[in-house]
Amino acid sequence: MLGVKASELRNWEQALPHLAPQKNKSGHRVYTRKDVELLFQLRCLLYEKQFSLEGARALLEQGTEAMEAVITGKPIPVPSEPKDAAQGESVQWLQAAFEAEQRARQEAERRAAKALEDLEFWKHSARKAEAQLEVLERAVRHAIEKMKGFSEKG
Repeated sequence: MLGVKASELRNWEQALPHLAPQKNKSGHRVYTRKDVELLFQLRCLLYEKQFSLEGARALLEQGTEAMEAVITGKPIPVPSEPKDAAQGESVQWLQAAFEAEQRARQEAERRAAKALEDLEFWKHSARKAEAQLEVLERAVRHAIEKMKGFSEKG
């Protein structure tokens, strides 16, 4: 349904206390509708928005509004004045985690661009080597034909 391996779901369950499906008598996990909605949101954060599992967990701790804001591309709602010091620290931590995610994404994009550039260089080098090999093959075929001509005359 999610297009995610069972082992990855187990990893998510271990990392996220929000996700704790019940087990039936045979030991199979039984997900509630709320669990399934959370799994779809989590998949969106991890695969489409390129969050790390830690960043997704931090966002989950901020609540549904923050999660929906990120998924829809809207700014994360930040209370103008935190209710208490813990909420203020939590908001700061979320902002720091979001900025770290952004930096990591930019670095990944930079590395991907460099890898593509390198790939183009090696493709070009391979094409040149193939052309040189063709020239050598023709020269060898030509030399073989000449040697056949000498052996037939002799």
